[in-house]
Amino acid sequence: MESAVAGNRNWTFPNLLLLRMRDDSDCFGSAFRPALLWLSAMAFAGEAQQPRWSNGNCMNKNLDAQQIFGFAVSLAFWWLILGNVQVAVGVLALIFVHEMGHFIAARLRGVAVTMPTFTPFGAYVLTGPSSSVAEEAYVKLAGPLVGGVASIAALALGTVIGSPMLVQVGTIGVFLNLFNMIPLDPFDGGGVAQVFGRWTVVPGIAVFAYFFLILAGGNPINMIFGAFIALQAYQAYQMRTQQWHARPSYFRSTASAKVGVGIGYLAVGGALAYVLLNPGFLPALLTSVGL
Repeated sequence: MESAVAGNRNWTFPNLLLLRMRDDSDCFGSAFRPALLWLSAMAFAGEAQQPRWSNGNCMNKNLDAQQIFGFAVSLAFWWLILGNVQVAVGVLALIFVHEMGHFIAARLRGVAVTMPTFTPFGAYVLTGPSSSVAEEAYVKLAGPLVGGVASIAALALGTVIGSPMLVQVGTIGVFLNLFNMIPLDPFDGGGVAQVFGRWTVVPGIAVFAYFFLILAGGNPINMIFGAFIALQAYQAYQMRTQQWHARPSYFRSTASAKVGVGIGYLAVGGALAYVLLNPGFLPALLTSVGL
């Protein structure tokens, strides 16, 4: 949650996508049935793993032993959960690309940023304070944009070469990036939506509730921990409220900025949703161009 004194952590939550894939690697529709949705709640408890800030400068700007160790632990965890080391590596690679989207966008805007850090439950980069909510939206949107393109590319490549494993990895990546587009803090979409005003928390809650009901599958434990996630979203809303009162100018955006962010958000989210919900589209497109 970005403010004048604290950086902003851009999380990716692969644990929300723990899918039971069918043997034919058809990853769409009813295949999305996570067994460990509740683990996502633990990602929000990782405050101790945040890189430190010193005199306004972000520490840990380059890869170090802690980040390498974090990746190794994350790989081991997802290897155990997914049962396939190749799929685990592929998913983590797409998560890394997503986070590098944030990293590159922040660097282009002159915002201090760390290299991606992995935990067993997700990954994040920590950015310094942005100059405006429009700049924050730019950095936030870059993750799903870059990660989504990489995921669709993996899905397309898997389709062309006939690799069910790569199709599975690409599909998880598409869903992961789409999920992060939910217009509710602390997801990427929550930061993007702030350009349009605080009222966006209302549709954000509705979209999250819809996704959660699909993912939780009525499991009581998942429902309990889903409530915990909702609590974290509420706390993020409180932090935004404090930021609004402390620095209202931060949230002022020009009409052109709103139009640009809106087009970008709808284009990225729409493309990801269309590819995910229309599994025949990409194969047909590839066939039409001779691939």
